Amino acid sequence: MLLYRTAQGAVARRDDRWCVVPNAGWDALINNRQLHDQVAEALHRGPPMTEPEVLAPIEGQEVWAAGVTYLRSRSARMRESEIGGASDFYDRVYHAERPELFFKANRHRVIAPGKALHLRSDSRWVVPEPELALLVNRRAEVVGYTVGNDLSCRD
Repeated sequence: MLLYRTAQGAVARRDDRWCVVPNAGWDALINNRQLHDQVAEALHRGPPMTEPEVLAPIEGQEVWAAGVTYLRSRSARMRESEIGGASDFYDRVYHAERPELFFKANRHRVIAPGKALHLRSDSRWVVPEPELALLVNRRAEVVGYTVGNDLSCRD
C-alpha cells in the first residue's frame, strides 16, 4: 500500500488501484493514530480514480538529515574542511554517540517526483546524494518512507 500527497489530497494506491483518502489533509493524516486503517479503508471502499499528479510528500513538516555515515564520505568532507581549518569536525561527527542532526529544508525547497531541479547558478560542483527519507509523525514514529535525492553544492 502506497500513500501520496496530490492536488486532490491524500491518495492511496495498491497495485493499479488509486483512491482518495477522504477528509485527509496531509498533516492530519500522517499524525492520525489510525493512519494505516484509514488508508486501507479508502482502498477497500473508496471509488477508484485515475492516476493523479503526485506532489512532494510534505506539507507543514521540515526536512532534517542525520550526519556522516560512510567512512568514504567522512574522509571526503574532512579533506574539504581542511581549507577552513576544521578538518577534524567530521571525524568528531563520525565517532559521536549519535548522528549529527541538521535542518535541510522546508516544503518550499522540496521538489515533487519528476519535476525540474533548481540548481545554484554560482556552483560548478553539484553532487546528487540518494537518501532514504523517513516520514515521522509528531510522536516521533516512522509512519512511512520514500527515496529522496539531496543535492549538495560542494564549492
